[in-house]
Amino acid sequence: MKSNRWAIRRLLQGTAVATLLSWTLQAGALTVGFTAGMHSGGGLGIQNTSTGGVQLSSLLIDLSTNNQGDTFFDTFPTAPGTSPTAWGLVHAPAGGSVTLPDSASTDGQQQAGIFFSGFDSGEYAEIVFDLDYLANPDFGGGDIVNTTLRAVFSNGLVLAQKLVANPVTIGGATYSYSTVTPVPLPAAVWLFGSGLLGMLGMRRFRSQGGDA
Repeated sequence: MKSNRWAIRRLLQGTAVATLLSWTLQAGALTVGFTAGMHSGGGLGIQNTSTGGVQLSSLLIDLSTNNQGDTFFDTFPTAPGTSPTAWGLVHAPAGGSVTLPDSASTDGQQQAGIFFSGFDSGEYAEIVFDLDYLANPDFGGGDIVNTTLRAVFSNGLVLAQKLVANPVTIGGATYSYSTVTPVPLPAAVWLFGSGLLGMLGMRRFRSQGGDA
């Protein structure tokens, strides 16, 4: 009898938690994500597509994964590279700020991090810089495809997306290459999950009853 009472109490607790999750998430799916676009020669636009007050905290650009492979930032007048363009801010998020990489230290590198403050949902930023290459004299076009953009959000979530050959307009600029916008997880999925919790709890209850 004691084991039965324990099983019933655990089942009721699990059902209460699952029901609370269902009620909370039925109000709307929480989306955490971003949309970004880049030019083959450099320049970036990024928009925070999150909901629920989630801010975009930082973005890491990793050029080593793209189709060219030896692409690098040409942001300072030192070799390698020609006609450098230093990091520059065209548009900052409304009410927010952007901390750009140091142009000298990122010159010739394949990774660079951008940091944001107050980057709220629906807002965007536009940033300019220059890209160059080591071996391919015909760099451009699809060579930038598969560049990795890794975003960190204020809730601690990290999302990594790769550029595809799909134009996107962010702010006042159109970029030839963009990321794929994440699909929000609908509340129905969570309802299904709560149902599974209830079924598992019932199964455990029956198992405990059989043992008694």
